Amino acid sequence: MDAQQQPKEALPTNASTLNTSQTDQPLYTPSMIEDERRAQLAVNLAALGTSFLVLFGIIAIVQGRLSIGYVLIGTATLTALTATTLRHFNQLHRAGLIGMLILWLLAQYLLLTGAIEGTGAYYSFPLAMLMILLIGPRVAVFASLLYMATMTAGLYSELAWVHDYSATEKSRLIFAKFILLSMLTVSEYTRLMSYKKIAFTSEAHRQTTLKDPLTGALNRKGITVLTEKWTKSQQATIALFDLDHFKNINDQYGHKAGDDTLIAFAELAQQNTKGQDAFARWGGEEFLLILPDTKLHDASTLVERIRHQLEQHIVQSHDHLFSVTCSVGLAYMARADLFDTTLKLADELLYVAKNQGRNQLVSSAKHRVGYLSPTSRPYRTGTADNG
Repeated sequence: MDAQQQPKEALPTNASTLNTSQTDQPLYTPSMIEDERRAQLAVNLAALGTSFLVLFGIIAIVQGRLSIGYVLIGTATLTALTATTLRHFNQLHRAGLIGMLILWLLAQYLLLTGAIEGTGAYYSFPLAMLMILLIGPRVAVFASLLYMATMTAGLYSELAWVHDYSATEKSRLIFAKFILLSMLTVSEYTRLMSYKKIAFTSEAHRQTTLKDPLTGALNRKGITVLTEKWTKSQQATIALFDLDHFKNINDQYGHKAGDDTLIAFAELAQQNTKGQDAFARWGGEEFLLILPDTKLHDASTLVERIRHQLEQHIVQSHDHLFSVTCSVGLAYMARADLFDTTLKLADELLYVAKNQGRNQLVSSAKHRVGYLSPTSRPYRTGTADNG
């Protein structure tokens, strides 16, 4: 039936913007990829940086430059401990900030002291680059400005421990560092914007897999994702709708009229739902409404209002004007693991409503159905009968 009409823009369906479980997601989402990139970068930089710092520290100590040697080895130890601890506790954001602070301090120390005969300035450049890569563009702007201000003030200070660079060297260091940090920040910002577009596209695609393209309601997969998020104690009332004599609409007015009828009912039903309520096209002309934490009496009032509004509604499809009614089965779910059982009960109650003349609600509070008996009507998969 859906092939007869171009899919409309998805309607705002309650409870449809939900997170998929791992079984319904691809192996890696964009957000997971970005988190893993940051984590892997921090670990790799910590491992590689620690090795170099220890090596240079040992060399400095052997050469008699004890202060620089102890600083390098101490920084290596602190980096390794921080990276290991925060990685173990999955504190990725905090690891990035602490790593940035360590790099910031070490780069400033090497540049201002000159380390060994002024060569520390050269090593400060890659450290500044890594600082930006670890924290992203937003924090990088603040860190870069503070870095430049501190570096400039230190270079032109009269402190005894600051290396004696020439005036030309000072200006070149400041200018080169400014260009480097600016380009890296812009590059990271561009990468972040690209990532957000990828994440948005991925989420939009994921949402389309959870919705019925014709009505904008959730589909079966969307309901499955929702129920997997429930706690064991989740309670709800479940209503199963079936449009009466729907086949006659298709036969008399055409499939376009049938599609318009489905869309009209979906819009009407969703106008009566809110919050965590979930509305789905269950298959064919069947629709499912889940009302979490709603007692059977309150749910009956809502569902009866939907049924009555549909009965009074006039569907227009091209030059055709007609009305349609629905039959509803309503059942209460006491806990989450009874969802399938409750759905079967709602389906049987829907069958009772059909047999009693259609255009009515049959609730489990008013009708006993032996849905566990061998003679029970089998649970339908969503393709409604002709009536």
